[in-house]
Amino acid sequence: MPDLKPMPLFPLQIVLFPGMTLPLNIFERRYKIMIKECLETNTPFGVVCIRSGSEVGGGAVPFSVGTSAYITQVQNQADGRILIQTVGYQRFRIHELRHDRPYLVGLVEEFPVEDENTPQVQELAEILRSQAEAYLVSLQEATDTQFTLEDLPHEALNLCYFTAITLPVPMEDKQKLLESADLRSMLREGIILLRREAHLLRYMLKEHRRTRDLIFSNN
Repeated sequence: MPDLKPMPLFPLQIVLFPGMTLPLNIFERRYKIMIKECLETNTPFGVVCIRSGSEVGGGAVPFSVGTSAYITQVQNQADGRILIQTVGYQRFRIHELRHDRPYLVGLVEEFPVEDENTPQVQELAEILRSQAEAYLVSLQEATDTQFTLEDLPHEALNLCYFTAITLPVPMEDKQKLLESADLRSMLREGIILLRREAHLLRYMLKEHRRTRDLIFSNN
């Protein structure tokens, strides 16, 4: 039997990954209650991406895998809102939803990604890192923004999370990566997403250069 624990849930139109920072503007009464309780007990709440429904007003149906978030900063506003900074901590899987509190509660089990130091994992991580470096180089040219390639994580799991956080892909794609059963699956999913986005970025750069050359040739 899995070790299940109740966790307050915050359904959002976002996928939170471990290590990712997330600022939140708390204005609904139910979430003010939730945040107050988390601060008093120094416990996390769970951020879950919405499968269907809306962020505001209740009724949102979340995906079954989310990430716990710890509150790192709090600012109480004069109008009653609460601005908080949070950081993602660890994956969890929801087994049951409960509606007996002002906010949604999930009966969850921890769902960590097991670290696999195998030749296959190392090979996949090298592929992902190489693709990530090439993508950032192209992104520098496209946005005139400087990136430090040395800042790319070396650990395979953190590299997966970095890829998922950085890429401008739909929430469904990020959620699929978050739900990966193991590190190998997560690396493969990251490689697929990065290849797709790199292809789109190269196409955009090609069109940008073509337009630029036409402008210069007509001057």
